[in-house]
Amino acid sequence: VFIRADLASLVAHVNQTTKERFLMSYPVIVNIPHASVEIPDFDDYVLSPDAVRREARLLADLYTDELIGEVENVERVVAPVSRVYVDTERFADNDKEEAARYGMGVLYTKTHDGIYLRQPVSEERRSELLKRWYETHHARLTQAVDTALGTAGKALIIDLHSYPTRFDMLGIKGKYTPDICIGCDAFHGDITVLETLVNWCFCLLYTSDAADDRISVD
Repeated sequence: VFIRADLASLVAHVNQTTKERFLMSYPVIVNIPHASVEIPDFDDYVLSPDAVRREARLLADLYTDELIGEVENVERVVAPVSRVYVDTERFADNDKEEAARYGMGVLYTKTHDGIYLRQPVSEERRSELLKRWYETHHARLTQAVDTALGTAGKALIIDLHSYPTRFDMLGIKGKYTPDICIGCDAFHGDITVLETLVNWCFCLLYTSDAADDRISVD
């Protein structure tokens, strides 16, 4: 689910209809992979530390880790390092990761605009980075889901991101984006969850005339 909005407000308000009560019966795990701008070291980069920091800030989903406060039944899993260092959102296998063709797989080798960012790392270094940051993040996420399934038999996972007004990376140039993009695949669970989120956005954030252009459903 991709949404740029106040999720704490969502949790506070979805208690009106039968569908909303159904949604709130789920333990919620919020995965936040891109909020950090932390670069633990600059050993592998070909750009200067200042340039790497600028790229990390440019690509960060800033403050998404602050959208969710202390809410009952909600657990946050926040990646501690910048996506420019290790992107926990990508497939670890570049053959499965579409963004790898742009040098933006699990270990970025290029900036958003195609400039070389990092030299190819050795298998030993790659294994070190993935074990410390990627596998640890996914272990935490898996543990949160297993706990929810063990106690409630179900879980709602929200993958929380933000994005600029104009999208300009991964081969996409100058695409203007809606305020909110909500995505859900029936393969992963009950589509009622998507319907509830869309209805909440339409009712609480916009008039019906404005919502069509500002809310995208994928």
